[in-house]
Parts: sequence; C-alpha cells; structure tokens
Amino acid sequence: MSVLEAVRYVLLTLTGIGMTFVLADRRYSLKKTLIIMGGGALVIIAVNLFIGMADARLFVTIYPLMTNGLALLLLFFVSKRRGFPLLFNMLTAISLCAVAALPGIWITQMMGVPVLAEIVLRLVIAVPLILLLYRYFRPSYLVMLQIMRRGWGYFCLMPLSFYVLFYLEFMHKANTDYSEPLLVVFLALLSVMAAYGVIFAFFRKMVKEMESRNERQLLKSQIQAMEQQAGMIRQSNEQVRIYRHDMRHYIAEVTMLLKAGDT
Repeated sequence: MSVLEAVRYVLLTLTGIGMTFVLADRRYSLKKTLIIMGGGALVIIAVNLFIGMADARLFVTIYPLMTNGLALLLLFFVSKRRGFPLLFNMLTAISLCAVAALPGIWITQMMGVPVLAEIVLRLVIAVPLILLLYRYFRPSYLVMLQIMRRGWGYFCLMPLSFYVLFYLEFMHKANTDYSEPLLVVFLALLSVMAAYGVIFAFFRKMVKEMESRNERQLLKSQIQAMEQQAGMIRQSNEQVRIYRHDMRHYIAEVTMLLKAGDT
C-alpha cells in the first residue's frame, strides 16, 4: 500500500465516521461524543493501516466489512436508538461515502488519473455532502426517530442491497477488470439515491404534518384559554353589574336619609 492509497482509505474512513456522527442521536454530550467517535476512528484507521501494510490484497477484501462493523459498534455505543434506526444511519453513511468515492475511482481506473486527483475529488464531493446531510436531512431524520417506532427495516432494504452488491461486485473483485463492476455499482447507486430522495420526501411530509398537528393543537389550546378568559371576564362584568346595581340602591337610601337629616 502506497502513501497516497493510505491517505485515500483514511479519508474514506473519516468521511464515513463523520456522516454517522452527523446522523447520530447522541446519548452523551457533544464533546464526549466527539472524543469517543474520534478515538474510535483512530483505532479503526490504525487497524486498517496495519493490515494494509502487511497484506494489501487482504486489506482490500476485508476493509469494508471490518471498518463498517467496527463503526457500527462505535455508533451503537454513542447512540440512543438501537436496532434498525442505527443500521439505517450506518447504511446511509456507506451509501453517501460511495457517492463521494465512486467518481474518483472511475476517473482513476478508467482514465488513468493519478490517485492524488482522486483524493482531491473525494474531498470536493464529501465536504458538501456532509454539510447537506447536516443542514437538510438530519433535522427531519431526528424528528422521525422520535415519532416513528416501526418501519425502519424497510428503509434499510435498498441501501443494504447496494452494500452487498458493492462488496460482491467491486471490493471482492479488486485488482481485476473494474469496468463491469463499476458500471453495475454506479447504476445501483443511482437507484439507492432515488430511494433516498423518496425517503427524504416522506420524512419532510411527516414532519410537516406533525408540525401542522402541533400548531392546530397549540391553536386549540389558545382558543380554550381565550374562552376561559372570556368566561372569567363575563363573570367579572356580571359581578360589577351587581355591585353597581346594589350601589345605586345604597346611594338612594343614603340620599334619602341625608335629606331627612338622619346622619
């Protein structure tokens, strides 16, 4: 494994860990979560580099399974949610890492572009992806974690199928002809991104409906409070009316007594 290849795999690992961190519903404070995931990422990178330096072929074959397995274990430790929501987080990061990595792999393998150019391209794609994930997808995803208890397994089917295909058709056939595996994986990735578009639209719709329900409930509560206040005002006005009525009689009686000289 060359230095540039090591940098490429380090960048891919950090990108994936960063994406899982963005989507994690943290059980600890931000600082503690950063420390845990940062330390875990360093351990994962160290293990991968050790294997890569010892046996490059073995590294390429087991890298996805080992890295993603360790990352999933790390995510399990820092996240509140477990089960399929946790797997969905991991598979989403894997799919987006493929979006950042495959264009660079394509131009490197098909066009003979240097590995350094691939690394730069990965950075150019990965950084905006993480920002978009944080800005647009994360808020809806975290809300859905609170309101949706079932159905996450169905969301995992498409990215999980892509991951299996990616490993069997691309990683498992490393150091062979890349043209056919890359084409198959690219087409599968397009399908996965289309599926995520549908999932994101579903999330947004559900969040808007929940916000509308909350607004209606808030408005209903406000109306009830206003009705109660109006009732209290009516009751107060009625009491004032009684006081004024009684006061007229009191004044009439006092006036009559004063006129009679009865002080």
